Amino acid sequence: MDLPNLTTSGEDTAVNALPAGAPTEYRQRIASLRAISSLINVSSDPATVLDHIVFAVCQHTRWSASSIMALNRTAGLSELIARCDPHVTDLAGLSTRWNLLRSPALRVAETRAPVVIADAQVDAAFPDYREDAIARDYHTVVILPMHATDSLGRDMVFSVNARTRIEVDEDELDLLLTISHLASVAVQRGKSLAAERQTAERLQRAREINISLLERVLAGSTTAKVTEIVASMLPHAVVLFDGIADEFHVGGSPNPARINDREWALLVKGAASSQLLELSQSQGASEFKKCQVLHIQGEDATLELKTFVEPLIVDGHTVGALFLFSREAALDDLELLIAQEAKFALCVQLMRAYVQLHGKANAIAEFFDELLGGNWSSDPQIVRRAGRLGIDLTRPSQLLAFQQSGSAPDDADYLQQKLVNGLHAVNRDAVVSWQGDACLILIPLSAKVGSGDGEMLVARVRQLVKSITGADPALAVGPVCREPKDYAPAWEGCVQLLRLAKLFGRSGTLHAGDFGAFSLLVSALGDSSLEAYVEQTLSPIDEYDSAHGTELLRSAEVFIEEGCRYQSASEALGVHVSTLRYRLGRLNDALNVDVGCPDVRFSLWLAMRLRHMKKRAG
Repeated sequence: MDLPNLTTSGEDTAVNALPAGAPTEYRQRIASLRAISSLINVSSDPATVLDHIVFAVCQHTRWSASSIMALNRTAGLSELIARCDPHVTDLAGLSTRWNLLRSPALRVAETRAPVVIADAQVDAAFPDYREDAIARDYHTVVILPMHATDSLGRDMVFSVNARTRIEVDEDELDLLLTISHLASVAVQRGKSLAAERQTAERLQRAREINISLLERVLAGSTTAKVTEIVASMLPHAVVLFDGIADEFHVGGSPNPARINDREWALLVKGAASSQLLELSQSQGASEFKKCQVLHIQGEDATLELKTFVEPLIVDGHTVGALFLFSREAALDDLELLIAQEAKFALCVQLMRAYVQLHGKANAIAEFFDELLGGNWSSDPQIVRRAGRLGIDLTRPSQLLAFQQSGSAPDDADYLQQKLVNGLHAVNRDAVVSWQGDACLILIPLSAKVGSGDGEMLVARVRQLVKSITGADPALAVGPVCREPKDYAPAWEGCVQLLRLAKLFGRSGTLHAGDFGAFSLLVSALGDSSLEAYVEQTLSPIDEYDSAHGTELLRSAEVFIEEGCRYQSASEALGVHVSTLRYRLGRLNDALNVDVGCPDVRFSLWLAMRLRHMKKRAG
């Protein structure tokens, strides 16, 4: 231990500064206090401060030895953490820890009052002290409380002992209590300065790492590497969800004692992934100030984790989430700063991927505009262009399409990438592109694919779209395309199926034959024209029935369905034949709808059939 020497000139100055009439003993005590205060404040390191305290007491008081002990209540021990005993050169074999229940240290710490042992070698109240006193040859002992804790947060007590038996009067006790107080102040000051240094060092390190992190992001580092750097910046377990790539990047385990890093990574990417995704989608930004307890079921037990979740937002769209798993319910100021800087860097990282995604989506959309519009000069030319985008037009491919309500969503590019990520589990070469308000899905097929395989493929795509969009889609199934010229009519067929599905309120898988001749009507007239036709044909009869309490439309419908046979129609309606004739006559008289006319009958039948198809679908 490197301890500073104190010159006698300081003591002389201290003594001479006192009033001339002060007693010599009093003047000496004041000088001792000044010298001790100077010595224990030389260093700010807590451990060094403790060594200086015990050294200063031995040098500047009449006590021959001094020590400081910490109370380890968990282990039930009083443990020596600093000692100065110039008269004992060989400390080997001497005890440095004692039973706390038999030690006066516990009483001193709890009562905050000193304990004086007049002669430790003969006092039977504290047998451990008696044993130590005999081994080190000391007699009088004073144990005093310290108003400070050690680096582990344990209470400390300060003790002095003398090699002879001495009288401890009130003045001596006041001197020792003052020394203990000075020591406590020095320890607390040292701890504060050490904490400030540590904070400054952490802040500097965080700045350096943050600069390095941004440099790596701007230099094009992978998301996995960037996440690794973020994990090194924070004392908490880190998990990043990259929504663009649809994958988790996992740092260390939040509780290594219960689950190791490998098991934790498998849990996050497997069984817990849905729970984490649901949590990330339900959270708004709180800048890491909102903590919630998350229960994650592991293989052997449930993990209870304090969790901070922050969405990562680019261009108004949530493209990922950053999870911090902490031991505490709140981050300290420095951790909060580092976490916010890390969030910014990760947003920049995902923004790069988002921009690339947007550019690729636009390029693919432009290509399909050309392909589906038939605007290419030759098959080799369009095949080569497709190849540059990773699309193989030389393979037979299944064309599918679905449509969300309204126009294409604002986050179409992000949704497109989520679909691509999911479809890659079905087929690595699948392509997705928005064409207006419809989403095109192109899945290259194996030459050996059968009809059963095709149906299974369509069912998996439908389930995937449902899981991503949150609604069962109307999924149009087009024909298999084998040449560039096949794509335009196949796409037109898919769009036609989507129009019919919208007209009739249908969802689920749609094929060309599902709507029969109505597909020709929609193609010729358009869905809005058909809706207007139904309205114009049937609304007047609906309004008349509603106003007069009649069933003219129902009677006409059953009459037409029964092949215009009065007897069978009246039986189906449960009325007399004359009643049916009266109703049909009233329909003609009041609304000029003559069911005897073949054209009128067909017009009514078509309108009612269209209405019923839409109701059944709904």
